[in-house]
Amino acid sequence: MRFAFVTIVIVLGFGVGSILLQIFLSKMESKWPGLILPIIAFLLSLTVVLANVLFYEVQDTVEVISESGQIVSQPAENALTRPVPTVGERILLVIIPFILCNIPTVVYISIYFGVREKHRQEHLLKRMTAQDL
Repeated sequence: MRFAFVTIVIVLGFGVGSILLQIFLSKMESKWPGLILPIIAFLLSLTVVLANVLFYEVQDTVEVISESGQIVSQPAENALTRPVPTVGERILLVIIPFILCNIPTVVYISIYFGVREKHRQEHLLKRMTAQDL
């Protein structure tokens, strides 16, 4: 019970910390630091999707060298038998993890555009006051 509480607090701390970091990076004068976390989150989501696809594409065979020196494919000894996914299942195996894993990307991009819009309005206001002088 205590371990679960500590884990939840740590995960929430990382979540809040990453959001505060995204706000800080988005407020910088240059626009590029604010794009670091969304790009990292997007690349991590791609790795999850690719790992998911590769896991289901693994063949249950191994290649061995026979006594005659030829490479022969044969069933693996500890191969798990699982049904081959259909086309629709394969599409779902890609789309659902991609959408779920990109939730942090959408949050970071939303923060970025919200902060940058406020930054742009402040910049325009400064230009207008400078022109009035």
